[in-house]
Amino acid sequence: MQKPELPRVPTRSCHCAWQLYKLRLRPVELQRFVSKPEQRNLPYWPRLHIPVRVDISGNGSRHPWFGRQICCCSWLEHRTIFCWLCPKMLNLVYKRALLDLVRRLGSILFEPDLAEEMCLLKSLIYYTRTFLAAAIICGGSVFGVVAGLVCTVIGKQYLAQWATARCFYYSMALFFGIDVRVENEHYLKDLPCVIISNHQNALDIFMLGRMFPRGCTVTAKKSLKYVPFLGWFMALSGTLFLERSNRAKSVETLNRGLKNIKEKKRALWIFPEGTRSYTTKLEMLPFKKGAFHLAQQGGLPIVPIVVSNTSTLMNPKLKIYNRGYIVAKVLKPIPTADLKKEDVGKFSEKVREMMVAELQDVGYSPAINDTDLPAEAIEYEKNRQQIEHDDVSEALSSENSTERSTESIKEF
Repeated sequence: MQKPELPRVPTRSCHCAWQLYKLRLRPVELQRFVSKPEQRNLPYWPRLHIPVRVDISGNGSRHPWFGRQICCCSWLEHRTIFCWLCPKMLNLVYKRALLDLVRRLGSILFEPDLAEEMCLLKSLIYYTRTFLAAAIICGGSVFGVVAGLVCTVIGKQYLAQWATARCFYYSMALFFGIDVRVENEHYLKDLPCVIISNHQNALDIFMLGRMFPRGCTVTAKKSLKYVPFLGWFMALSGTLFLERSNRAKSVETLNRGLKNIKEKKRALWIFPEGTRSYTTKLEMLPFKKGAFHLAQQGGLPIVPIVVSNTSTLMNPKLKIYNRGYIVAKVLKPIPTADLKKEDVGKFSEKVREMMVAELQDVGYSPAINDTDLPAEAIEYEKNRQQIEHDDVSEALSSENSTERSTESIKEF
């Protein structure tokens, strides 16, 4: 009997298996579903291409369970089956394909570059890593409670947040493969000061853990104070809790913290945006003026930090959780000794414009898996490559013109 001609099929076979799974059809119903390919958008008809492990004797032989002619070949060290659709065959392949996908799940949880082919596991990978990050945060909070108690007993409460921040950074960097590269870190040693930075998503904890100076403290909303372990650690380490609904109490808390910062030469880290932006664009939310009023009252310099957009590493909407590194650029401290109270609003706008302009230059956080990124990041990378190409072309043309002018001078 002549072997059936094998068509060329796409290699995203696991995507095909996922499509079968989403249909939730029984084998007979699935056979009817693909009986008229001109009415369905099914590029895999009339043969099914799924990597499964099935023992089949010979190549191109008949199998009693299938009742149809089959032909086998090798694909990525798996046994690949090309065959006509029939109910018994579909039942076997359907179950074996799902079983094979489950087996391969464990090997790709920490390999984002395989997530494109394993489309059905993309969301599962994201939520698994999110759950792992939450577990690490809980463990770090427990460590923070212990560190806060110990540091309070020995009279060095200011070290509790620094030690816990480093714990968060090293543990999460180990499990998620994300690093932080800091530019101009020496500016953070000029204390006392008020540090401000853009606030994007949960990955800011990487940046905080890597750059957090000794003796620095942060502000947080008062509701976090009552979160088990995390709130306890923050309360023990001297965090300034602000009540957004009561401005008078918030101002009183900041003034008390300002006095402590000036006396003991510490630093205060504030996110002037007030909340996470979750933006995929190179922009920032409008700044609140609390940090600038605080710096103006105490005559403290403001140290801006611009963090690259991390939507390429983590994006809840696109279910992205990639490996890579975050770029954090520390800008030169801005003095506020001569700043007047009525000029704080204009001053904050100028600082924001300066930070946004710097963010346009820093760009997006480089990700190892660059095939699944936000559209804005892809467009930015294309424009950057085009600008670099134009600069190289211009440099080469200017070099050639210089050589020609030199030759003409020699001839003259």
